[in-house]
Amino acid sequence: MRIVVALLSTLALVLAFTNCAKKATPDDCKKACTYKQTLDAQAKAADLEKAAKEADEALNAKVAELLKGVEAATAGATEKVAALDKELADAVAKDPKNEATLKTDYEAKKAEVAKAKDEQVAAFSAQAEALKKEFEDAKVKKAEEEKADAEAALKACSDACVKAKTTLAKTQCQQKAKTLDEFNKCK
Repeated sequence: MRIVVALLSTLALVLAFTNCAKKATPDDCKKACTYKQTLDAQAKAADLEKAAKEADEALNAKVAELLKGVEAATAGATEKVAALDKELADAVAKDPKNEATLKTDYEAKKAEVAKAKDEQVAAFSAQAEALKKEFEDAKVKKAEEEKADAEAALKACSDACVKAKTTLAKTQCQQKAKTLDEFNKCK
């Protein structure tokens, strides 16, 4: 009978000590969860960098296409002006007396060509600026969404830690972990 009482007493003491382990405060849980997010971010950094680089390359490819349009417009205008200069020279050779009038007419045609080219270049430039703005807006929106997601994940992690009555020793172990695997192995 004494043995049974001694065993029950020992069992009661063991249970009392295990249940009395110091619990982590909400602040301890928040620190551990914040550290986990840092470890997650380090693990995902290469993927995020690759995605950002791909997005930049896509934008640069679209802008390069627009620049080709600008170059084509400029080349087309240069060709038209050269053709007008040749026409003017031919017209002056046929009718040297009206050279001043012919030059005035051809200068007006050149001005129209230059105006058309400038309008095309402005349109391409506006498209490029719109693309850049759209790209920057998307970056900002994504950053805001990621921040909101991180805040929600931090709150959920902290709440789960408190609800699970996580021990202070576990949160301290987690905050000392060097990797996500080490973090997850803490007990």
